[in-house]
Amino acid sequence: MTMRTKFFLAVVALGLLWPFPYFNSPSRRGSINNPNEMIRVYAVASLVENGEWSIGKPLKKWGWVDDKAQRDGRMYSSKAPGTTLLGAPIYGLVHLFTGPLEKITLTWLLRVSIGIPSLLLLLLLFRREVVRLGADEDLADGLLLGLGLGSILYAYALLFTGHLQAALFALGAWHYGRRRDPRGILLFGVCAAATPAMEYPHALIVLPLGLRFLFAQRPLGRRFFKAVGYAFAGGAVPIALTCWAQAEMFGRFWRTGYSFLENQSYKTLHSEGFFGLSLPQPGRLANALFSADIGLFFFSPVLLLGLIAWIRSWRHRHPEAVWMVMLFTLEFLFITAHAGWRGGWSVGPRYILPTVPFLGLGLALINPSRRWLLAGLLGLGLFSAGIPSALYPHLSDVFTNPWNSFLLPVLRSGLISYQPGPTTFASDWGTLPLLVGLTFVAIACARLVAQAEGVAALFAAVFFFTFLVINLPEKDPEAAARERCRLFRLWEPGPTTPSGRRAAGHFHALRCEPKAALKAYDLHQDER
Repeated sequence: MTMRTKFFLAVVALGLLWPFPYFNSPSRRGSINNPNEMIRVYAVASLVENGEWSIGKPLKKWGWVDDKAQRDGRMYSSKAPGTTLLGAPIYGLVHLFTGPLEKITLTWLLRVSIGIPSLLLLLLLFRREVVRLGADEDLADGLLLGLGLGSILYAYALLFTGHLQAALFALGAWHYGRRRDPRGILLFGVCAAATPAMEYPHALIVLPLGLRFLFAQRPLGRRFFKAVGYAFAGGAVPIALTCWAQAEMFGRFWRTGYSFLENQSYKTLHSEGFFGLSLPQPGRLANALFSADIGLFFFSPVLLLGLIAWIRSWRHRHPEAVWMVMLFTLEFLFITAHAGWRGGWSVGPRYILPTVPFLGLGLALINPSRRWLLAGLLGLGLFSAGIPSALYPHLSDVFTNPWNSFLLPVLRSGLISYQPGPTTFASDWGTLPLLVGLTFVAIACARLVAQAEGVAALFAAVFFFTFLVINLPEKDPEAAARERCRLFRLWEPGPTTPSGRRAAGHFHALRCEPKAALKAYDLHQDER
């Protein structure tokens, strides 16, 4: 690993320490508990502080949260237990010295101690695979930096959920799946089994990874079956831990929280078809990939080039492309068939997040004559995915154009997130440090990949993207305005009302407080 690579990893780590979107403190206006994350925080707290999987005591202490499973009158997390099992030892160690932590502090601890190492490890594995596919050092470092802070991986590194960890283990299974030595095969087994332990829906991605592993162990014989045995031995640890947790919570090791969901709407959703899966609907895939509110290629356009590159390589019989095409096909079919494909509040389609590093690997196969396009779209991701990830990495599903309805008003208002990292000193500068930092990184990525042509392509891409998001209509403007007002009223840390008349009026208008806005403007109802 070169010194430049280490520096870029440090830049990514700094980018992860800058924002801390929270929105979870109870107030007279209510609070927002992202259930995908908070239910795991509650589970970690209960395991460490109470020695039990039931989250009854955290519920009494911190209040209601969704995504619960109910069995025999007790409440549990309905999520896969892998991420909880990663976080519990960390909090357990800290708890020895600090005692019980408040929810906001525990959430920050789990995000930082799990999210940052997970993304940095993923990027190291990713860079190694990119170089193996034939990319030069400049492209490898550019992709590391660009995808680290310019894809939806950034958003999920800021949350204590399981999607990023599943992506890490899936990429690890890909990395070790071609190895034929005992250590490598054991690690393949660990990674393959740990992927669904982080998030149940990501079990599907293990199928092509497992077939690739078996293909690499040919021919059949004693060595083949010995390798399979090593793989099962490696997978035994995450499988055993998952089964133990499920038996503790749901009475049988094969039962999951989906069988005991408290929320009736979720229960109905998962009862459709086979565990929520039915016939594929192409419209869902179009939305999941291209829509302005959740589209994977809308937030990270450069990944579309990766998909095209893998399809072209498959047609030219690249030895790895067949497994990649199978992986993407299964993942895309899954999200088109899943009744809950939208996944609630998120930046990008979280149910297919593990495809991101694999799509990124395809960028190593781009024709050198197209490097300028790759550079421009890679740099654009620092704005299209980096800004929403840093500001609020679980965009409301009320917005169909979150940029116009929420993100641009946030930027204009200078609202910031908590800053417990090294950039706390700049907290009075609003969003300026974020925008300046992402701009420098975007230019560095574009220049590294394609020199001056890449920088020119970046500015063209940013101009086109800005024009697009400003002119895309909102499906329900009134509902979007109400949602924006609600989020602005709950914003943390709560900003003080500006002293200027115009600024104060704008402040209250964004929160749907007409009387306060009129008072700030020094107007009366009959003077409007």
